Amino acid sequence: MGVSYKTAWRWWKQGRLMGEQLQNGSIWIDESMCPEQDTDGLKEQLKIAAQEREELRNLLYEVLAQLQELQGTPEPNPWPSEVGMDYSHLVALLGAGSSQEANEYTWLLLLALAGYEEGDTLGLEEMEALPRTDMETIDWLWYEYSEGRFGFGVQEWIWEECDRHYEVFCDRIGWRIQSKWLSTNQLRFSLSAPVGHLPAIIWRNRACYGLGYHSPEEVLETLFSFSIPSPQSGRVV
Repeated sequence: MGVSYKTAWRWWKQGRLMGEQLQNGSIWIDESMCPEQDTDGLKEQLKIAAQEREELRNLLYEVLAQLQELQGTPEPNPWPSEVGMDYSHLVALLGAGSSQEANEYTWLLLLALAGYEEGDTLGLEEMEALPRTDMETIDWLWYEYSEGRFGFGVQEWIWEECDRHYEVFCDRIGWRIQSKWLSTNQLRFSLSAPVGHLPAIIWRNRACYGLGYHSPEEVLETLFSFSIPSPQSGRVV
C-alpha cells in the first residue's frame, strides 16, 4: 500500500511502520502494520455528530426567538382598557387614601378618554361615547379600594333605592345636607364619608349640578349605564 511521506513519517515515529521505498519514490508498507481504520464506524460517528449539531442549532433558534418575543412584548396591562389607558396613578392615589386627588384625577381620566384636555367640559354625547371597558375599570377601582363604599355601581344602587329622585339621592350620599348643596371643598374625601359619596364628578364647581345643558338626572343615568352591577350585601348605607 502506498502512502504519503508525511503519513509514513508519522507512523514510523510511532513505531508502527515497516516497509520500503520504491524506485518511483513511493513508500510501500505492509498493510498488516497499518493502524486499523473502522470506516463504517467513523461514518456513523460523523452522522451522529451532524444530527446533534442540527438539533443544537434548532434549539438555539428557538431560544433566540423566545428572547426576541419576550423583549418585544410589553407587560400586560393589569387594568383592562380599550384604548391602552394606564390606571396605575389612579391605583396609587386610591391605595394611598388620597381620595380628593383621586376624585379630581378621575375627572381628568374621563376627559382623556374622550380625547379632551384639562379645562374642557364633557357633554352628554361625549359621555355616552366613553369606552365601556375603561369606565368599568374606573368603577371597579373605586369600589375595590373603598371596601365597597364608593364607585358608580354603588351610586347606581342608591339611585335606584331612592326611586331616581334626585334630591333624595343627593341627601342620601351626602352631596346635600339639610337642604343645602355642598360645594366641592365641602365634600368628605375619606372612607368615613357616606356610602356613594365618591367619586363626585358630575359637576365641577358645585355639587349636584349637571354638565352643560343637560339635567343632573340625565348625566347620572348616562354615568350609571357604565357601572358594574354589584351585590348589595356587605354595603353599609
